[in-house]
Amino acid sequence: IRCAEDPLPAYPLSLVASDAHAALALEAAEKSAVLLKNAGVLPLARGIRLAVLGRLAGLVNTGDNGSSKVRAAHVVTALEGLRAVTELATGDEGDLDAAGAAAAGANAVVVVVGYTAAEEGEWIPGEMTLGQEPGSAPSSDDAMAARPAARRARAIGGDRLDLGLPAAQVALIKAAAASGKPVVVVIVAGSAVLVEDWHDDAAAILQTFYAGQAGGTALARLLFGDVSPSGRLPFTVATYADHYPVFDRDATAITYDYWHGYAKLARDGVAARYAFGHGLSYAQFGARALAVRCTGDRVSASVAITNHGKIAGSHVVLLWAEPPGTVKPSWPRRLVSFARVSLAPGETGIVALEVPLASLRIRDTATHRWRLEAGAWRFLIADTAEAAASRAVTLMLC
Repeated sequence: IRCAEDPLPAYPLSLVASDAHAALALEAAEKSAVLLKNAGVLPLARGIRLAVLGRLAGLVNTGDNGSSKVRAAHVVTALEGLRAVTELATGDEGDLDAAGAAAAGANAVVVVVGYTAAEEGEWIPGEMTLGQEPGSAPSSDDAMAARPAARRARAIGGDRLDLGLPAAQVALIKAAAASGKPVVVVIVAGSAVLVEDWHDDAAAILQTFYAGQAGGTALARLLFGDVSPSGRLPFTVATYADHYPVFDRDATAITYDYWHGYAKLARDGVAARYAFGHGLSYAQFGARALAVRCTGDRVSASVAITNHGKIAGSHVVLLWAEPPGTVKPSWPRRLVSFARVSLAPGETGIVALEVPLASLRIRDTATHRWRLEAGAWRFLIADTAEAAASRAVTLMLC
């Protein structure tokens, strides 16, 4: 087997972990974080004493240990990022009394919860490992290679059976809330986490996913308002697990029907806790003057977005389409395009969006071909899959 030259001439080793790439990692961490809830506690005021709780706060935790593993030269943890900007007290789920005391002595509390690759990594059948590190403690590649095969523990990933947080983390959130101080819960996870057990104990909830090497720096900048959160949920956070399609981790074959995601909840008449597309901001954005027209093989749209808030921020505009409804079954609303715009306070920007007509086609089960449903399509701007349209235009397609 011949392998490609590494590094390639156009990508010298000097670029790895370069300043430009570190800056890109920080930008990605800032833009991807989703502010789920904010009861006025965020952004935090400068100079406050902060309690940072949770084992995950000080853990290097950048995601899966399998095929997506990236070995960063340096990772800023949540604890390191926050310690760089304010005075801290710490604690974790191993001693709830001490954690509660740390919270009581602070002005506000950040509780970092979620998962690691041990809970959420790839589910590997049989004896395959795909190169994951066995056990919980990381070790070097050389150490792994030197370990006799017979002594290598089978590395099994996650594919969680429980969509909630571990009981110890829920207890930590409640201990922090019992202090009477505002609690900000930071969720580290790659997918949906049910929040019903502790939602009312949190004044704010921020999901950072696995934020990479600059995650701790990005977290500090987000919490203290150096940058406004602008991410949108790429999935639905339901209130109960049975609102999702059935999941069997051990199944060797399974059949799913047409309904999943936000369309399944819409069909079932079930409201999400946080709908697909949800994401709050420190700024306030409004939309007007939506224009939609068919140009050749695509639908072109434009909309004016204004920042009515007092701080600069980015806004991700979501364009949805609702088909005529002559074909059954059919999703009642589909996300068909999105775009990001950054605006200063009071500034208005014109955002252009395009939708290839081919992406609106459906598969005709009678002819086994793809076709565009003819009739009056409704194109709309809405903040989530469940939100009412702020602007809408009807367009005839044939």
